[in-house]
Amino acid sequence: MLPEEVPEPKREAGPRSNSSSTRWQEPAPAAESGSTPVRRRRRWPWALGVVAVLAVLAGALALAWFVPIFRVSTIAVDGTRQIDQQSVLDASGLTEGENLLRIDTTDAARGVVSLPRVREATVARAFPDTVRIEVVERRVAAWIDDSGQPVLIDERGEPFSDGEPPESAVRLEGVRQDQTEELAGAVAVAAALSDESARLVDHLRVEGPSAYTLHLDDGRTVFWGAPVDNENKAVALETVLKREGSSWNISNPAMVTVR
Repeated sequence: MLPEEVPEPKREAGPRSNSSSTRWQEPAPAAESGSTPVRRRRRWPWALGVVAVLAVLAGALALAWFVPIFRVSTIAVDGTRQIDQQSVLDASGLTEGENLLRIDTTDAARGVVSLPRVREATVARAFPDTVRIEVVERRVAAWIDDSGQPVLIDERGEPFSDGEPPESAVRLEGVRQDQTEELAGAVAVAAALSDESARLVDHLRVEGPSAYTLHLDDGRTVFWGAPVDNENKAVALETVLKREGSSWNISNPAMVTVR
């Protein structure tokens, strides 16, 4: 008896893809028996906390900005010798009772620098209630009498007008403002003198590029020579001022002589 032929299963006809590529899709992993699903931790409570802190800080700053919690009760001025402190306060525009946070330190410093004898100014807050103004003054080293009006000259040789010169400023003679080289030399000599020595000088006469002579209040003269080696000559001058003699030569500070 012949075995029966088992017919092959028919394949269902379906549309064939014209694409030569094959797309694979990984099967979903089977869930393990007894496993616990993993959930992501929610971080939004932490974010809300940070936002809340920032909101509180912003509110506190806004309150301090619009409500004068930090009031200015002290305005301290440092560095003044020639200028009275009230002039500095007036120029700064600052007043007690202002909101410390809202003062314009840049504008205040600009106002102080507008004073002729001020070279630099720094304005800073010092919580909770203080403003500090630090002043760097221009040193008036010399001055020239211009038709009865004093023209002040600072240690950098910059002329300006601001009332009477201090006692330590040396009056210059024999030189004009347009004589740049001679004026620079005279200012360098005057700036080298100590305040104590400068107060004993009636004037400094410029007789030539290398001929500068100090005329003292008591009538004595000290020949300085060229405006070089000024620091050592200033030391020699202090020695000469303690000695007798009506005319001295310190053009060579290592060999002081009587003229």
